[in-house]
Amino acid sequence: MNTHHRPTRSASALLLVLFVVVFLSLTHQAFAYGGCTPASASLNSGSYSANVGSTFSVTLTFSPSGVGCIGTIQDNSLGSFATTTTSGGTYVDCDGTACSAFTTSPTTATLKCEAVSTFSIRGENSVTPTPSPKNVYSSNSTVTCSASASAPTVTTNSATSITTNSATLGGSITATGGADATQNGFAYGTVANLSTVISTTTLGGMSGTGSFSSAVASLTAGITYYHRAYATNSGGTGYGSILNFSTGAPARPSMMEVWGGFLYIKGGSVRIK
Repeated sequence: MNTHHRPTRSASALLLVLFVVVFLSLTHQAFAYGGCTPASASLNSGSYSANVGSTFSVTLTFSPSGVGCIGTIQDNSLGSFATTTTSGGTYVDCDGTACSAFTTSPTTATLKCEAVSTFSIRGENSVTPTPSPKNVYSSNSTVTCSASASAPTVTTNSATSITTNSATLGGSITATGGADATQNGFAYGTVANLSTVISTTTLGGMSGTGSFSSAVASLTAGITYYHRAYATNSGGTGYGSILNFSTGAPARPSMMEVWGGFLYIKGGSVRIK
């Protein structure tokens, strides 16, 4: 007896229908996603910071790229995540260049702080298919936009250890202005307004507030010198008041002379017996 059975027409039709459904589904997915299925997105740092008016760089890496996937940088500075504004943002913008439609990975964008705030940014790898979009996001990174630094507040102290040819100049930073000093020192000379100086000392950077001093030498005896302290940071240079000091008088030559058996002294004489 022949036990081999051919598939019924209904079974064959069912297999054909399943094949068509799977084929159309795969074709639709490939068409809808433009050949891209977003897989990953990441930013190059977990935190960024800049002063208001300054820029910072953000690098977005996403995969796959160049096959229909699009990279975008988003921020939630206004309460919810949205594509970072090209320019004119309330707290941050993309410094005149779009922060979206990136097709090359990695891509580095330049963002700019517009106002004091702390918020998050994230990277997105997406495609806009029909009927619904598909998105992959990076972890959130923190952005801190701080007030711009101003010049330090500086005080000039009175000179100490004054001799005929040297002195020690002193000063202090009483307020940093929002950024540490990158240079500090003194300017000194013999012109009262220091429009012309003999020298400007440079002592280097300084963290926070505090005092600093510098010994100056090779001064001329009996001269009045003017001096002031200064400190520089990213916000500018701050100056203390101009003070002055006078070096000691030079040693007077001897006013005594022995001549003809007499000791002559200024204002009179003494006879030597």
